[in-house]
Amino acid sequence: SEVETAQVAQFLSNHSDTIVHYINFHAFSQYWMAPWAYTTTRPAQFKLLDDGSAEAVQALKAVEGTKYTHDSIAQIIYVG
Repeated sequence: SEVETAQVAQFLSNHSDTIVHYINFHAFSQYWMAPWAYTTTRPAQFKLLDDGSAEAVQALKAVEGTKYTHDSIAQIIYVG
C-alpha cells in the first residue's frame, strides 16, 4: 500500500546511517534481487549488495534447502 511504502521509506531514511542491507520480499519465484531494473548498469555499491545477497542465499539453502538466484533485477528478469 502507499501508506506502508511511505512508512518504510521514512524509517529507512531516519536510520540510513545504521542500515547495511534492506530486503523486501515479494512472492515471485526464488530470486534475491538487487537494484536496478531500469538499467543493466550496476549501482556503485553493488558488490556490497551482492556479497550480502550471496550470504543470505547460502544461509537459506543451508537452513531450508531452498535455492535462490541472486543478481540485479535487470540481469535476472530482463537479460536472463
